[in-house]
Amino acid sequence: MVSIAASALGAANNYGFTVNGAGAPGATLIINVVGGGAATLDSTTWTYSNGASSLRTLLNYNGATSLALSGGNKVNFLAPNAAVHYSSGVVEGNLYAGSLTGSGQVNWIGGFEGTIPSPSAFIALGGGLVLAGRRRR
Repeated sequence: MVSIAASALGAANNYGFTVNGAGAPGATLIINVVGGGAATLDSTTWTYSNGASSLRTLLNYNGATSLALSGGNKVNFLAPNAAVHYSSGVVEGNLYAGSLTGSGQVNWIGGFEGTIPSPSAFIALGGGLVLAGRRRR
């Protein structure tokens, strides 16, 4: 489990993310997106290596009340309290939301294969997977 500020993730459209499963192939990665209220995510490149998978990677927007999406993302979204507006683009993954509007497309690539641990288990989940931002060329 890792945490990232909603504002930092929202600025990721100039970067990509590499999820590296070295040391824990097949493990679930939950990225807690910290910050309530409105959040935004534009097209972001997601690269998976060494056993990491988009099916086992989840962006948890639990505190968001609204989420604006555009462009493409190959990751799962959990935003149970958010009104999601997906203006355009394609999500390759699952999108769980309070409500959904817009003309964006969600391509279901299979069910989320991970288990979302209880908050007390987040500490134990810890290491193994590394989420590293890299500059897009």
